[in-house]
Amino acid sequence: MDVKMAGVDKMPMRLLTDVNGPNYTLVHEYGMRGFTDLGPGNHVWTANEQIRALYPQFVPLCGSSRNDLLHVEHQVGTEPPPGFLVERMCFRVRYGQARDALAIWKEALDLIKGNQLIPYTRLLTDITGPSYQVIMEMYYRNMLDLGPKMGAWLSDQRLRDLHQRFVPLCEQSERTLYRLEYAV
Repeated sequence: MDVKMAGVDKMPMRLLTDVNGPNYTLVHEYGMRGFTDLGPGNHVWTANEQIRALYPQFVPLCGSSRNDLLHVEHQVGTEPPPGFLVERMCFRVRYGQARDALAIWKEALDLIKGNQLIPYTRLLTDITGPSYQVIMEMYYRNMLDLGPKMGAWLSDQRLRDLHQRFVPLCEQSERTLYRLEYAV
């Protein structure tokens, strides 16, 4: 569904479902150019008659929800179509270390740019939600791609060195797999 609004030509939207991690998780994302899109983006949910009719049907199905704003810092590769798996690694970094952690990951992504073994990858940071997060998403055709693509990271000494520089900055991490169900 293309969302047309005054001042916003098209807001990209994605729908992801859990493959592992918390069961029955549904992730809805929509892209904004900046904070000025936040108001018009939220306006769609109240102004669109079809959405207003469907939303009350969804609410009883939802056990809980969370609303986070994330900033796309860097990406390499071409965004894949629906059906791909999304490996999302959330790293909580030590207080005051987010800038250094982000620089390390940007350098790593620049090293892999153009490597056919490495899939489309996005690097995000938190604006709201849990603080001091650096989130890396990698996209795979299927579960069979996961192992060989991870091996590409381990086989490059420069990437291993960058990872070793990152480890002391990280307090905890979490890996979740999602399926990209829908994208517009």
